[in-house]
Amino acid sequence: MTAEIAILNRSAVALAADSAVTVETYTATKTYHTVNKLFTLSKYHPVGVMIYNNADFMDIPWETIIKLFRKKIKDEEYSTIKEYSNRLIRFIENELPSPDKRQIDRVYGIWSSHFEILDIKITHALRGKRQQKGQALSQAEVRDITKATIKKERDRLSKRKYLEEFKEVNPEQIVQKYEKPFKAALEDHFRQRKITNKTLDYLREIAGYIIVKNDFSPVMSGVVVAGFGKDEYFPSLQHFETDGIVDGKLVIQERGYEDISREPNERATIIPFAQGEMVARFMDGIDPEYLALLERSVVGLMTRFSDFLMDKHATGSAQSKAAKKRGARQAAELMVGDLLQKHEAYRQREYVQPVMHAVQILPREEMAEMAEALVSLTSLKRRISLDADTVGGPIDVAVISKGDGFIWIKRKHYFDPELNPHFLRKYFHEGPERENDDG
Repeated sequence: MTAEIAILNRSAVALAADSAVTVETYTATKTYHTVNKLFTLSKYHPVGVMIYNNADFMDIPWETIIKLFRKKIKDEEYSTIKEYSNRLIRFIENELPSPDKRQIDRVYGIWSSHFEILDIKITHALRGKRQQKGQALSQAEVRDITKATIKKERDRLSKRKYLEEFKEVNPEQIVQKYEKPFKAALEDHFRQRKITNKTLDYLREIAGYIIVKNDFSPVMSGVVVAGFGKDEYFPSLQHFETDGIVDGKLVIQERGYEDISREPNERATIIPFAQGEMVARFMDGIDPEYLALLERSVVGLMTRFSDFLMDKHATGSAQSKAAKKRGARQAAELMVGDLLQKHEAYRQREYVQPVMHAVQILPREEMAEMAEALVSLTSLKRRISLDADTVGGPIDVAVISKGDGFIWIKRKHYFDPELNPHFLRKYFHEGPERENDDG
C-alpha cells in the first residue's frame, strides 16, 4: 500500500508520495522503501502523475509505462487534465503489449485475490458460529454457513454497476473463456471447503461479476493525473483505477475529478489516496471508522430505547402497539438524523473549514510542506503501531504551477548524482527524445 496526498488551490498543486511497496509471494511478504510513485507526465508542460497500490500494469512497471508515454507524446500539449488522462488511458489500452498469456495471468490474479478475501470471510463466519454454539459444527452446518457467506457475496456483487467496457458482456462468458484460471483459483482457496453444486454456481457468478462490474480487486492500480491543461487557469485532478486488460478490454473506472475555480467553496481541496485515515483524522478531528462506530451505536441505542418504552408502556391491541412501536422508531430515526447532521455541521465549521480557508491562500512552499507532513503522519502512525509497515521511506514532493511547471521539492535517486555527471548532462541537454531520467 501507500500514502499519497494532493493539495490544490488556485495557484498550484502539491503532490507527495511515500516510497513503500509490499511484495507478496507464496512464502513471504517483503516491504521495500525505495519505489518511485510520483512522476512528471510531460517533460514540457505542468502535469504530474502518481501511482498507488499495484506498481505494475500487466507485469510492466508503471514507471516504465509513464516514461514510454512521455516519449510518445513528446511536447504535445492538451487543453485539460482530463485530456491528458484520457490520452494516457488510450496509450495503456491500445499501445502496450497485452498478450493472451498475460491476460490469463491477470484474470487468475484478480480471482485469486478476491477468493482469498472470501475464504477469510468464511473462516470468520464459521468461527463466530462455533463460538456462539459452544461446540464443534456439524458438516451440514459448515456447508450451510459456507454457502450462505458465498451467496451474500454474490448478492452484493450483483447490485454493483457494470463497467462501461463490459456492459454488453455476459459474466458467464468470461468464466467460460478463462475456465482454467477459474478452476486454478478455486482449487487454491476452496479445495478444503464443503462446496455444493449450488455454491459452485454462486462462485462462478462471483467470478464473472468481479471482472465486468465496478468492484476492483486488491491487485488493482490507482492513477492520479494532476496539474494544468493548456486552457486551464486553475489546476485540476483526474483519478482512475484499473485492474488490467481482460478479454481484450481495459478494466477501468473513473474514481474522481476535482477542479479549482473562483467559487468560494471550490478554491482549495485536500485529497488523500490509498491509506488516508490519518488525513481524515486531521481534517475532521476524528477517525472515520470510530465516527462510523459512534453513529451506528447511537442509531442502535435510540432504536432499542424506543422499543423498550413502547413494550413497557404502550396500551391497546397488538396491532395498535405495533403501530405505536413503528411510530416511535421513526421518531427516533428522525432525532438521530438531526443529531448527526448537527455533528457534521460542527465538524465542518470547527475543523474542516478553517483548514480549507488556510489552504486557499497557502504559498507553494507551505503547500509542499503540508503535503509532506500529512504523508509523514500516516507513516509515523504505521511505524509505531502494530499495523503492517506499508507506508514509509523517503517522501517525494513536487509542486506544479501554471508558470513554473513541475518543480521537484524533494526527490530521491537510487544513485549519487555527483558520481554520474553524464546523467545530468544527458538529462538537461538532450532534446525531446531524452527519457533516461528517473523522474
